[in-house]
Amino acid sequence: MSGAITNVYYPLPSTTSAGAVTGQQISVTSGATSTFGAFNALTKLVLFDIQAANVYATIDGSTPSSTSGHILVAGEKYTWNKGMALPAKFVAVSTTAKIYLSELGV
Repeated sequence: MSGAITNVYYPLPSTTSAGAVTGQQISVTSGATSTFGAFNALTKLVLFDIQAANVYATIDGSTPSSTSGHILVAGEKYTWNKGMALPAKFVAVSTTAKIYLSELGV
């Protein structure tokens, strides 16, 4: 069949020999920069959501501030390539935010 998609990949939880990789939760304050921890070697994508407060983020390793960075809105979900998430830094807009992250493979 012409134009058929035969090899569709859906992201699945990233795994190790012990099972699925445990999610990460980080607290983000307005006074300090937060980063994600290490990722599994098989991880390709990360799924995360912003909880409780908006945050500013950078993906180039620079430090975000209220005048520099992307604003990520509380209550939203984001899917990034692992290469974007590794150097990412976050700072809360005002009160403490939480970010919960799950690692995905294919």
